[in-house]
Amino acid sequence: MTPQQLMSVRVLWSSLVLSNALIVVVGMVAIAKITDPSVLDLGRLVPDDSSVGAIIWFAGWALLAASFVVPQLLIKAAGTSPTTPLSFERMYTPFIISMALAEACTLMGFVSALFMGPQVPERMLLPAAAAILVGLTRFPTGLPKRHP
Repeated sequence: MTPQQLMSVRVLWSSLVLSNALIVVVGMVAIAKITDPSVLDLGRLVPDDSSVGAIIWFAGWALLAASFVVPQLLIKAAGTSPTTPLSFERMYTPFIISMALAEACTLMGFVSALFMGPQVPERMLLPAAAAILVGLTRFPTGLPKRHP
């Protein structure tokens, strides 16, 4: 991989990680306009009801789990041997999809917190923190690992 290609992947990585943080900031500001944000209740981090907001919140966690599984399935579906060189586009498609699925976890937390039922800003914090942590661990350092 050329340095230019690596730089473009790092720019994409940083924009996806930063977008998670921006979603939280936008959500907190939007909810602050609707509710009293003076006290965050950590007891409301996890929805304890069976509302649509809770279903969406848990679907976000499923998407975060999918961000680990789907790239591996794509690598296996490529059907190449470990010694066959892959093109740049083919190497980083699983990476981009995994980052997008992790970001979807933050978006689901945002939708659950802002649009479903009573606005509960705490609902977006845990999914966003997990998605940001997963994104930070996926910093592109060079060639991706090849899986047989």
